[in-house]
Amino acid sequence: MQSGRHQQHHDSRVERRSARFRLRSGECAIDERALRHTHRAYDDGGQFAARGKVHQPLLNALLDEPFFELPPQKSTGRDLFNPAWMDAKLAAFAHLAPADVQATLTALTAKSVAREIERHASDARGLCLRWRRA
Repeated sequence: MQSGRHQQHHDSRVERRSARFRLRSGECAIDERALRHTHRAYDDGGQFAARGKVHQPLLNALLDEPFFELPPQKSTGRDLFNPAWMDAKLAAFAHLAPADVQATLTALTAKSVAREIERHASDARGLCLRWRRA
């Protein structure tokens, strides 16, 4: 996740601060697993993940990644969250069904975003998300 520049918006009624974040951790892992198991470049509409259930011990192991504890500004993508990283994280969870792993990776994305908002923008009154396929 990357924290961009902070901007102060002034008008006569309200002062707003905006911060920009970029997250690629879950997206990279989700796409990699979709390619491996469905032979498609990404999990179209989350159909693959929807067939599984979140596995909390795996989610906890994924969230233990030191990158998530770094303060903003931080940015990474496939340089960290690559197939070798995923294979290492999954070694202790080889018994899980691929769809359960996919559901858990989707939860990783949601949880990591929620944690960053809680840590760095807990007073936010709104949130704007933009999803763009690289």
